[in-house]
Amino acid sequence: MRLVLASTFSPNMLPLKVGSLADITIERVDLETARELVELNKGALYSVVGHESTARLMSELFGIKVPVNRVTYKWKKGDIILVCTLSFRPPEGKVYTYHELKQLYEEGKIAFYVIEVLP
Repeated sequence: MRLVLASTFSPNMLPLKVGSLADITIERVDLETARELVELNKGALYSVVGHESTARLMSELFGIKVPVNRVTYKWKKGDIILVCTLSFRPPEGKVYTYHELKQLYEEGKIAFYVIEVLP
């Protein structure tokens, strides 16, 4: 199993062909649960976080180094995705600084989701 750290989720991350279906579970979790998941999977973490400010905030919240890795991610069997994302739609083109993200977190505007694809 690999824990994928992400700042967004898109159906394009799933290796679906036209006409195929996927069973996925999406669970909103609190920070403590997210931290526990990171701790349990420290040896099998993969970052697809594309912005330095988000990686820095996640590093601080999870107590590990979350590297910036702006890549196209495709789910692989056994992957679990942990998403740390805004709980609202930002203005078009807005890239938040670390300090802005930290403030949003303190205001409860950052959410954590665990996404699993079922076989």
